[in-house]
Amino acid sequence: MQIPFFQDLKRPFVFSVPTKIIFGIGSIETIVQEITQLKISKPLIVTDQGVVCSGLSEIIERMLNESNMEYEIFSQVIINPTSQIITKGSHKYLNNFCDGIIALGGGSTIDAAKAIGIQVSHGKPICYYEGQDKLDKDIPPLIAIPTTVGTGAEVSFKTLIVNNNHKFIISSHKIAPKVAFFDPQLLATLPIEIAAATGIDSLTRAIECYVSKEATLVTDLLNIEAIRLIGSSLRQFVADPSNVDYGVKIQLASILSAVGSLNSENGNVSVMAKPLEGYLNIHHGIACGIMLPHVMKWNLIANPDKYALIAELMGEEVTGFSVMDRATKAVSSVQKLVFNIGLPTTLTEIGIDYDLIENMAQDVINSFCSNGNPRKTNTEDIINLFNQAI
Repeated sequence: MQIPFFQDLKRPFVFSVPTKIIFGIGSIETIVQEITQLKISKPLIVTDQGVVCSGLSEIIERMLNESNMEYEIFSQVIINPTSQIITKGSHKYLNNFCDGIIALGGGSTIDAAKAIGIQVSHGKPICYYEGQDKLDKDIPPLIAIPTTVGTGAEVSFKTLIVNNNHKFIISSHKIAPKVAFFDPQLLATLPIEIAAATGIDSLTRAIECYVSKEATLVTDLLNIEAIRLIGSSLRQFVADPSNVDYGVKIQLASILSAVGSLNSENGNVSVMAKPLEGYLNIHHGIACGIMLPHVMKWNLIANPDKYALIAELMGEEVTGFSVMDRATKAVSSVQKLVFNIGLPTTLTEIGIDYDLIENMAQDVINSFCSNGNPRKTNTEDIINLFNQAI
């Protein structure tokens, strides 16, 4: 396997990972030590009802109780959390005199925890801080414990919140979690559909950041391994999320793609997914799974060598094929994976309102987060990509 690197070796780049990553089976047992080091005396545990019903929150509560540590629980997070949810969580934090946050759940939960941190530390409604670098102080210390395998929220500088069907982004280094725990044992009760969606979320991030115009040598290496792990293990993990052998591999891929994306830029898929989530209230990974093959096909001419390697990493037979033919196989490999793990493959399946497409396309163009896409894309191109996915 010949790995194509197109970055100038003399071109300087910055690589930053502000979050302390703790990975491994049973690693969550050290959480009290990390809480103490962060000088948190009364954390607010931010989670959702699915995590509570699965019994995962009891694991954290047990360890805090054994240490005689006070805590409060806010378990009202929903998929694509709204500004109203953030206000409720903020009141819970302030009214109970908490001084730190533990986010236990998937990307929506971790995003909600960050937003709660912003609102309690800055005072104004969360909508006020939409955009990039609008925060002037750190949020309370945040510990992220992902119970899914691909959102990347546990190490990212961003949070995504919905307000009146508009999913907006707040981006600032001040909201990155201080510590993130990755314990594959916490994946055992993960619903199959969430395992599938978050796995595709991770794959999307890895592919987009690998072909990104902002990719570097380091992010290439991280994303190449993430793609290989997902291509070889996601089907088996979705078949049985309690299988720790595959859980370890998929969770490691999640870390690699998340850290890689911190130091690169996403492309059109990640940005096109956001209005779909906002209007249709679907999981980010489902939206990504629908749009990824179409955007990949659109982008092929911009970086065929890297797409050709993606096909090989995904397990496609590439011997004897031209670079462009191999690159095309990357698209079909993703389509097959999305279908195999039971996710929707068209916008029709998720009930798209065709009248919304032009508005969604404009939302994409207005976003500041698609600078990494390898092929220039205008509003008409985005409309066509949405239509191709119908």
